This record gives sequence, structure tokens and C-alpha cells, in this order.
Amino acid sequence: MPDIKQTIEFNVQGTSELHEAAESINTIAQALDNIKGKVVGADIGKGLDGAGRGGREAGEGFDRAGKAAEEAKSRISNMRYALYDVAAVMQNISKTAFGAFSTVVKESMEYESAFAQVKRTNDIAGKSADELRGKLEQMAASVTTTNFKDLSNIAALGGQLGVAKESITDFTETVAKLSATTDLSLDKSGETIARFQTIMGTTGQNFDNIASSILKVGVNSAATESQIANTSTQISAMGKFAGLTEYQVVGLSGALASIGVAPELSRGVVTRMFTQMQKAIRGGGDELNLFAKVAGVSAQEVQSAWGTSKFSDIFVKFIAGLKNQGQGAIGVLKDLGIKASRDVPTILRLAEAHKTLEQTMRDAESGYNDSKTLNDQYNQIASTTAGKLEMLKNAWSNLKAEIGRSTNSGIGDMLGSLTGLVQVLANLVQNPAAQWIAKLAGAFLTAGGILAGYYAKQALVLGGAYALTTAQRSMGIAMQHPITSIRSLPVRPRRDG
Repeated sequence: MPDIKQTIEFNVQGTSELHEAAESINTIAQALDNIKGKVVGADIGKGLDGAGRGGREAGEGFDRAGKAAEEAKSRISNMRYALYDVAAVMQNISKTAFGAFSTVVKESMEYESAFAQVKRTNDIAGKSADELRGKLEQMAASVTTTNFKDLSNIAALGGQLGVAKESITDFTETVAKLSATTDLSLDKSGETIARFQTIMGTTGQNFDNIASSILKVGVNSAATESQIANTSTQISAMGKFAGLTEYQVVGLSGALASIGVAPELSRGVVTRMFTQMQKAIRGGGDELNLFAKVAGVSAQEVQSAWGTSKFSDIFVKFIAGLKNQGQGAIGVLKDLGIKASRDVPTILRLAEAHKTLEQTMRDAESGYNDSKTLNDQYNQIASTTAGKLEMLKNAWSNLKAEIGRSTNSGIGDMLGSLTGLVQVLANLVQNPAAQWIAKLAGAFLTAGGILAGYYAKQALVLGGAYALTTAQRSMGIAMQHPITSIRSLPVRPRRDG
């Protein structure tokens, strides 16, 4: 019995242990299941995290692609503007180069045109013309402030007024300086100097002397240089007739202008007065004696002085003697045959101002003998900054003209050929058959112009439509890009526990 009991107890105890073992195994299995579930959950979470990271990376990729596209678009736009800048720079270079070429050609053409008048009026050509042109250019750049074109006008005027060819250079320089230092225009200065040469035989080497004489009298008297010059050109012929020199004519002109006698009236008075004096001197009678008595000299001195430079002194003494005659001056003039209503008052006014006449005669002589008067006065002007600037401008113009001169011959030949071609075409068009062809060509050109205008309008319309479509597409892409970025944002899975 004990053995059976022991066996039963053992069996019961074994069964209990088996149960316990089974429970342990179940516990382990549950634990494994839990572990497996956890592992599987972990794998799914990792997968989801990986998917989220992939989505984010994809979104970042889209963002980078969008930025790259924007950068490419910006670079293309910048390149376009850069090309615009390059085009603008090249256009400016082209304009500058063409403008420089046009400037030198234009300057050369103006020089050529101005000097053509010099060659025409002075009848020069070839080497002589080239030498004179070189002298005028040198004069404009370093001697006077007058430009080449004005100097050419002076030289051309000299040729018109009969100035000798060998004296043209001296004439031009003197006129330019006289005009710069007085109120005389270039034309009037030229006319004055030319008249002295033509009427009184003044040589080119004495042009400066005449100008200095006029300048000094103008500075020291009540008359302007233009008044003196105008009067001188009016009375120079009668002055030479009586024997007066150039400076004596200038001195008498200065006195007449100082007392307000007009140039034309001066000519009439001097003409009639000297004519009557000549009659008295040649007559050798009472009139000659009266003239000599008023002048305070002998009749023989009067006769020997007439027609020479010495007559000037006797004439001045006669005018001063009239002043001393007082009320008898009118009678003296009447006895000498000077009775004109305009002559007598003028001569009496000159007698009242006899000291002015004496002074202007002295100034005219000293100015003539010292020709540096003109150059000294002119140097005061040329030495100023403005004067030097004018010379620099003249030198620059000379340079442009010489550069253009080297190309003008080719241009002239080309223009000559084109002119000949145009003339040939003009002659051909006069032919009836050619006129019919011309009409047909005109019709084709008209039709072509109409078609070109039509296609141009059509191109503008198509271009506008294309521009509108491109703008719409650009706006659509710009709106889609933010939506794509939002969709690419990662979404994390929701976890329990």
C-alpha cells in the first residue's frame, strides 16, 4: 500500500510539475509573441520613418530642382541683359568710330571748300596753292587766334581786291591782327588794307605799318578805328593826289572822324578843298599868295611842296592859320574858291580843332614808323588763356582736316563715279523701253512694300499671342511649385501606447 500511495503521490506531483512547465512554456511563448509583435511593430515604424525620410528627401529634391530652374531662368535673363549691354557698347563704339570719321571728313571738306575760293580769286594752283594753304594753317595754329576758314576768307578777299599774290600771306596776317585788336570786322579790315595797296601803292611789307598807324590814332583820339578806316578809304585817292603818304591820310582821317565828320562828307570836302588849292597853286596869283600867307610860308614853298609828302605840313599850318583869322576865315575860304555850304562849316570846325589835327598827324606817323604797335597790342590778346585756347582749337581743326584730307580724294573719286553712274541711269530712263521697265519695277516695289507691311503686322500679332501664352505658362508653373512642395512634406504614423 505504501508503494501504491507513493506512486500516486509521485504521479500527482509529476502532473503538477507538468502543468507548471506548460504554464512556463506558455508564458515564454507569450513573451516571444510579445517580442515578435514588438519587433514587427518596430520594423513597420522604421519603414514608416524611412518612407517619411524618403518623402522629405524627395521634397528637398523638388525644392532643389525648382531653385535650379529659377537660377537657370535668372542666368538666362542676366545673360539677355548682358547681351543687351554688349550690344549697346558695340553700338556706342560704332557710333564713336563713325562719328570720328565723319568729323574729320567734314572738317576736311570745309577746309577744302574755303581754300577753293582762295585759289580761285588769287589764280593759284599746284605747289603754290599747297604752300599758301600750309602757311594759313600754321598761322591759325601759332600766329593768330583766327581759324583757317576765316583766314581763307581774308586771303580770298585780298585776291578779289587786287592784292598781289606774293603779299597775300602778309595781307592775311595783318588783317587778322587788326580785326582782333580793333572794332573792325575781318571784311572791313581787309578792305581798308587792300585799298591802301591799290590806291596808294602800299607794299606787303608795310601792311603792318598801316595797321599800327590806324590803331595808334584810334587809341589816342576821339575816333574809333572803324571810323578812321572808313574815312581813310574815302579820302585816300585825293590824299595821294595832293601828295599825302599813307600815315598822313590816316592822320587827317582821324581828325575829321574825331570832330564827327561822316566819311562820305569828308570825301566831298577834301576833294573840293584840294582841287581849289591845286588851282590856286598852279595859278600862281593872289590865291596862291593868300594860301601861303595863311599857312605862314612862302608861295614858293607851297608850290614845291604840292604833290609831295611835304604838303601835309603846309596844309596843317594852313588849317591852324584859319583859326587865327577869326571871323575873316570865311572870307579867306571864299577868296580861295571854297564856297559850298557843306565845305565851309566843315573846314572851320577842323580849324577850331587844329590841335587835334596836329596830334593825329603825329600819332599816325609814329604808329607807322613803329609797326610793333600792332603786334604789341595783338600779343596782349593772344597771350591770354582764351587766346591760347583758340589757337589750340585751330591746331586741332588742322589735324582733323589733314587726316580727312587723306581720305577725301578716295571719297571724291567714288562720288564722281556714282554721279556718273546716276547720270547714265538718268539717260537710260529717258528711253521708252526703259521707262516701261521702270514702271514695272515701281509696281513690283509697291506690291512688295504692301506685302512686307502685311507680314510685319501679322508677325507682331503672332509675337504678342506667343508672349501671352508664355506668360500664362510661367504663371501656372509658379503656382504649381508651392503645391508640390506641400505634398512632399513627410507624414508620421500615429503609434499606440
